[in-house]
Amino acid sequence: MKKWMAWFPLALLLWMIPIIAYAAGDENPMDRLKKFFKFNWAVIDNLGFAFYLIMVPITIFIFVLLVWTVVGLISFFYKVNKGEKNFKDKDFWIRTGAIILFVFLIVSGALFDFLGNIYEWTVKLDIGSGGDA
Repeated sequence: MKKWMAWFPLALLLWMIPIIAYAAGDENPMDRLKKFFKFNWAVIDNLGFAFYLIMVPITIFIFVLLVWTVVGLISFFYKVNKGEKNFKDKDFWIRTGAIILFVFLIVSGALFDFLGNIYEWTVKLDIGSGGDA
C-alpha cells in the first residue's frame, strides 16, 4: 500500500496532469505530448564543434602512441644489437604490429569505413524500419 501511495502522485504529475491540461484543445493530447517528449534530432546538427573538442585529444593520443612505438622499435633494435634481446621476440612483434595496425586504421579512415558498413548492415536488419531482413 505504501509503494502504491508513493507512485500515485508521481504518475499523476507525469501522466494525468499534462493530459488534462491539453484536453481542452481540439488536437489529440497524445499527439501534442509526443511532439514535446520526442527527441528533436535537429538540435544535434548544430553540435559539430563538439567533434573538434573530441578529436584534439584523440589526435594527441595517436601521435604519442606512434612516437612511443617508434621509440620502442629503436630501443628494441639497440637491445638486439647489444645482445640483450632476441630479434625473434614474438610478444614484442605482436604488440608492435597491433599498435601500428590500429594507428594505420585510424589515420587512413578504414576503421570508420568498417564501422559505417556495420552500421548500414544493422540498419538493414532493423525490423521496425521496414528494411530488408
